[in-house]
Amino acid sequence: MPVTSSGGAENPVGKDGVVHGMVGLRYDDANTREFLKAVLKSMDVQYFVRTEPGGATVYWRSSSHEQEQEIQSRVSQYTFVTEVCHGLPAPAPDEPAKKQLSCEQ
Repeated sequence: MPVTSSGGAENPVGKDGVVHGMVGLRYDDANTREFLKAVLKSMDVQYFVRTEPGGATVYWRSSSHEQEQEIQSRVSQYTFVTEVCHGLPAPAPDEPAKKQLSCEQ
């Protein structure tokens, strides 16, 4: 049975067990999941976490497509830097996503 916790958002899970009306990203890696939650907090976006065997999904209500893309881009860039660009500092959760990113400083 899924375990849920809230970062301020109301429980979006319907009686059918499905999350309705929210964007969700699932990361098995706890550090990436925590970074996503920090990004959402930095943008004052309430979120909801649903943990199941094998990982957890963080859900939020997006106010726009642009906001959704910005959140996903920040997390993607964090993952790229931490997994590929060894030695570079990870971006801060409140740092806007860059248009281009490389491992060169």
